[in-house]
Amino acid sequence: YEIPIKNVVTDTLAFSAGVQQQDIGDAKTDQFTLGVSRNESWRGFRRRLYLNLERENFQFTDLGESFTTDLLYPGVTLERKQADDFQYPRRGYSATVDLRGASDSVLSDTSFTRIAAEVRWVHAIAENVRVLLRGEVGAIEASDFDRLPPSQRFFTGGDRSIRGYGFQNIGTRNTDNANIGGEFLVAAGAELEYLFFRDYGVALFVDSGDAFIDTMELQTAAGLGFRWRSPIGMVRVDLAQPLDDPGKSLRLHISIGPDL
Repeated sequence: YEIPIKNVVTDTLAFSAGVQQQDIGDAKTDQFTLGVSRNESWRGFRRRLYLNLERENFQFTDLGESFTTDLLYPGVTLERKQADDFQYPRRGYSATVDLRGASDSVLSDTSFTRIAAEVRWVHAIAENVRVLLRGEVGAIEASDFDRLPPSQRFFTGGDRSIRGYGFQNIGTRNTDNANIGGEFLVAAGAELEYLFFRDYGVALFVDSGDAFIDTMELQTAAGLGFRWRSPIGMVRVDLAQPLDDPGKSLRLHISIGPDL
């Protein structure tokens, strides 16, 4: 439920409630959330100030220990986008930073502080040639990482992150070989795109990153993609090959949407 405030076109006070089941990494989770947020323009950014009350039930394997964690955490998200054309930018960037945290002395089962940032950049180097770069970093400081819900941990892999790997398939694995995510996130990607005929083109790309707890082991993949500049945004069909394990087969990725 949203209530317009200040600039009624862009600024709102929002109240939300949600219940969902979700697979995150190798965890099966049940999430129950109540939230309130203030969404507004601030010094050239979109700013979101929020407070969430969350209960999450999770288990990483059928035989593994199950947890129920309650969290009350405030946070702030800052986002900025600039481009000559948001549908098909030739020059532009987007930047997002999110900071949140909870204390076990205030309605939470564990204390944590979490910060994550993402930057995307597009630049045309010729009439029909663009370079697209992406970077992500994140860090968590938690008093008890085992009690931290999967929704607050870092995972990577998939269509919009490290192609060549399954969605959220990259993360630290426990003794049962279950992907439990990481306290730190590092990921980057580079792409060269060429529209060879009207709205149709090809792309060469390389992605690399890891979500880890102690030791970073970068997972890297490279590949070739087909591009269609459609009326609803760029359509991407990519084939990616993991370079750290050449024995793995090519993986197909399909995504639609803006570049930034």
